[in-house]
Amino acid sequence: MPKIDTSNGIIRYKLTPLYPGIKVINKAKATENLLVLKSVLDRQQIPFLLIAGTLLGAVREGDFIAHDEDIDLAFLAEDKQRVLDALPAMIEAGFAIARYNRRGVLSVIRQGEYIDLYFFRQIGDNRRSCDGWVVLEPFLTEVLPFRFKGVDFLVPNAYHDYLVSEYGVDWRTPVVWNDYQMPWWKKILLTIKEHVKEWLPDWLYFRLARRAEHQYEQRSNERLERYFVWKKQKENE
Repeated sequence: MPKIDTSNGIIRYKLTPLYPGIKVINKAKATENLLVLKSVLDRQQIPFLLIAGTLLGAVREGDFIAHDEDIDLAFLAEDKQRVLDALPAMIEAGFAIARYNRRGVLSVIRQGEYIDLYFFRQIGDNRRSCDGWVVLEPFLTEVLPFRFKGVDFLVPNAYHDYLVSEYGVDWRTPVVWNDYQMPWWKKILLTIKEHVKEWLPDWLYFRLARRAEHQYEQRSNERLERYFVWKKQKENE
């Protein structure tokens, strides 16, 4: 079984294959899961932010996006070990470990709904990266409370700017990115792929992952360059 090293020993878990297009989010269960996980992390005094589609839905719709499929939370890489050490408390609260990407993504699942935890490390040039996903550091370190689901969550201080950097100037316009009509054979292939990745030795896993990460970083940096152009134009208006 795959495993995670924590300060208190090794935790083994059963992989739950997760991939884009696997399901549509159940808002009621997702809300419960988010609040339960927040309670666990708050007790451990581990800060985190709403990010990506979860933040987009919170700001634009005051809810999870109807065609989304999970919850996205951001952490600084400096807090990664603390999060891993909090896994027993998450498990006690009803979560199971679904997957652990050795490049910086942990997914936990409860009631069939999963949450992705992204750990962003510094890469220089005022940027941080998680598995190739590049975000400007101020969006992760300069934060403010934002009311969502009846409680306060941390979000980027300049969250409108963050959403432009991630989704473009038309982020307020909903875009349905997946119809969730994936053929059965593709689901099988993706499931096999997820299992194979879990069993790769570190030397091979990181070599292959670095290639994909480099491509993702290029796309992320291209989005950021478009954001800088928009920002400059806005400042000159």
